[in-house]
Amino acid sequence: MTRLKPAKSKSGYQWKTSLAPTGFRAGILTGILFACSMPVYASQAIPIDLRAQSLDRDIRDLARQADITISFSRRALKKYDGPALSGYFTTREILTVLLKDTNYDYEFVNSNTVRIFKRKPKSQTPSSIDDKFPKTPISPTIFGETPPATPDRVTEKDEIIVTANKRNRFDILQSAPYSASVVSSKQLKALGVSNTPSLSLHIAGVEMTNLGLNRNKMSIRGISDGAFNGRVQSTVGVYFNDTPINYNTPYPEIPLLDIESIEILRGPQGSLYGTGSIGGIFKITTNPVDLGNAEAWMQGGLSVTHDGGTNTELMAMVNVPIAKDRFGLRAVGYIIENSGYIDDIRLGINNINNTQNMGGRLNTKWQTTPDWSLEAGITYQDVQADDTQYALVNLPHLQRDNYIAEPHTDNLLHTHFNITGDFQWGRLKSSSSRIIRNISHLFDASLSLPENLGRPVEPASFTEDRKIDFLSHETTLNIDVNDWMDILVGGFVTSANSNYKSEYRVLGTVATQNSGIFYSEVRDDTSIQYGGFGEVDFKVSENLNISAGLRWFDESLTTETTIDDFNEPEKEIEGNISDSDFLPRLNIGYQFTPDAFLYALASVGYRVGGLNTGNAVNSFAVTKPTRKLVFGDLPLSTDEEGNDDDDISIFESDVVTMYEFGGKTRWLDDKLTINASVFYVNWKSIQSEQILMDGFSSVLNAGDATNLGYEFEVAYRPTKRFDIQAHMSVNNPDVSNFNPVLGPNIDEKHLPRIPDLSASVLLSYRRPIGHSGLRSTWSLDYAFTGASQLSFATTDDFDMGNNHSLNGRVNLYTDDWQVEGYINNILDDKSNTFAFGNPFTFRLQEHLTPQRPRTVGMRIRKQF
Repeated sequence: MTRLKPAKSKSGYQWKTSLAPTGFRAGILTGILFACSMPVYASQAIPIDLRAQSLDRDIRDLARQADITISFSRRALKKYDGPALSGYFTTREILTVLLKDTNYDYEFVNSNTVRIFKRKPKSQTPSSIDDKFPKTPISPTIFGETPPATPDRVTEKDEIIVTANKRNRFDILQSAPYSASVVSSKQLKALGVSNTPSLSLHIAGVEMTNLGLNRNKMSIRGISDGAFNGRVQSTVGVYFNDTPINYNTPYPEIPLLDIESIEILRGPQGSLYGTGSIGGIFKITTNPVDLGNAEAWMQGGLSVTHDGGTNTELMAMVNVPIAKDRFGLRAVGYIIENSGYIDDIRLGINNINNTQNMGGRLNTKWQTTPDWSLEAGITYQDVQADDTQYALVNLPHLQRDNYIAEPHTDNLLHTHFNITGDFQWGRLKSSSSRIIRNISHLFDASLSLPENLGRPVEPASFTEDRKIDFLSHETTLNIDVNDWMDILVGGFVTSANSNYKSEYRVLGTVATQNSGIFYSEVRDDTSIQYGGFGEVDFKVSENLNISAGLRWFDESLTTETTIDDFNEPEKEIEGNISDSDFLPRLNIGYQFTPDAFLYALASVGYRVGGLNTGNAVNSFAVTKPTRKLVFGDLPLSTDEEGNDDDDISIFESDVVTMYEFGGKTRWLDDKLTINASVFYVNWKSIQSEQILMDGFSSVLNAGDATNLGYEFEVAYRPTKRFDIQAHMSVNNPDVSNFNPVLGPNIDEKHLPRIPDLSASVLLSYRRPIGHSGLRSTWSLDYAFTGASQLSFATTDDFDMGNNHSLNGRVNLYTDDWQVEGYINNILDDKSNTFAFGNPFTFRLQEHLTPQRPRTVGMRIRKQF
């Protein structure tokens, strides 16, 4: 390799070389190379060794050697020749050299992320360059020499980037033509949270139920189909890296450990993510495997809950580059045990709701060539809850009086395999995954016996066991067409098999040959969906961008059910449905001023309908048609006579259309950002799991709804050490066209469990302690969740909401050690977060689910 020698000039050092353009037109939409480890700041000299090759390959190799993210167009830069460079350089120096004789420039959007962009005409001053930190003359050091001392921070820019657009580039949040939130690992640390329910309080538009660990439902922007878990597909698509991990199951509470970022896309994402994302996307991105550096950490925690017990946590991470720059692995493990705080006075047990969450993940990466990589990983988690976490309103001190305990278990196995390949005109990405999840829970059904069986109250149970086997595959191709156009195309296929078994029994009674079982159901649902999608981004001018997308899908569902009712002969029921549709999306974004960005969008979300099978015990209404029911193009019956129609009712697909207008602004020399949006949701044929009066559940189309909502997000950094972040969400729903099965007493102004108002604020302060190298972070956060109701019917309108959460923490840390002290729920607020815990008793006894009482604890972390 030729080492370039600097020549002295009046302005410092300059290179005796140039980059020879071979003719090109710049691409406005970019490729992206990802960092893998700790950020290298722009002025820190590091060893760089680049070959003489095309400039796009030089930039690619620079990103890997400097451990930074660089967004650029390979199509544009491949037509330039890059020099061979070897020595110690800062990233600013090397980028200045590489881009010197091109039509391109660069900016650091944050400490370890660079965007390369086409220069404006020379008559204009490039407004996107950070003039506060001009590029410095170059003075390299050859390998083996001591690198010069440099400051540990050079840029005050701290742009937030969004990668959930599935593109070969990132979007800068403040100029993205849609509503999104991004939570970084730094923000997670400031909040001191490692679980999603606590985090959701601080994200605009996100709400979660509080049924218990691994039993909660998430909603975004008031698109809530109800409080009860069941067979309907989730309204929010939850993604773990690039693969979905929920289908029609509760939110999988994987601890937020070793996380790079969490991204929330609000509103229907039908064209990009498909069915099951009618409310939005919640994407968790873990820290990637670092192929260049070994690292590890271990953390332990201990805390005490008021009126509860002791909580413990132990977690660790290790990253090993087995073959440097070629193959490595990253593993995370954890065990988290939380004490209960609910007492059962009938059973004579205190702190009944103890939980244990144990699991881990292993990710591997093989960089087969500089442009191609393979990734594979496995995640396993086992959740054990001794009992549910609701108390009774009419009893003091968080007590209840059940006849039996209500344990819950949930284990999850997630495997994934990804292939990523970069071309000089785009990127190919193929992701496959499989989720196997086994969920079991038991409810105390003792109080339902008089109404359901005409028997006196005695211990009785209702058990449910579900096994979900969900496979998904998606391949996308992002094409950098030219300076003004970028295209994303993709195809997908999913297969879901859900096995369900339930039993309603009187304990210790041999009333039938089934040893006390009065009702049982075994159900097997299989669905297959496939289709394709595409989006086109078009840059109309320097300030105006338009994006349009469309997805087509086809889905079929087959069900086989066996029901054994004490009063009726055993029934075997079969049915199937199918559906297909197109889901469009349109975005327009306009950079009104350098500090103000405006956007508008329209999008559509969709959930395919399904089947209820059974009799009057577990269905609102048994369908007895005079003709065969047809859904889509396929008859519901599975035999010539259509006998199964007597035991099948359908719930139709629901459709969400959303219109949104928003603005993103900067003030006070970028110290203050204020983002606001207004949206209108039109939701047709709402699918909703409802609890019948006997305690069993069924799915129906509850009606239609609209919601006019507002969201506000503010971030203010008055000094380098002090941060303020806040949000507020407002919902104004209107429900109409009610299903008459729900009865006449419907509240037309509320969707289930969605508050009219929610808000939060986070204050954080950083300062060094003396000159010992010890640093500290002090933070305080508050969240308010307004009143909401449990279901569509006012008869189920129990007091719920108006919750206050106040937490504080102090972090003391060095490069190797961190000690955190915290107090959660400082106010010891015991207001009702969720007025439901048991389907057989919530109408007979008013349920109270508080947040965890005041908890004081500490964590110690060691970095290796």
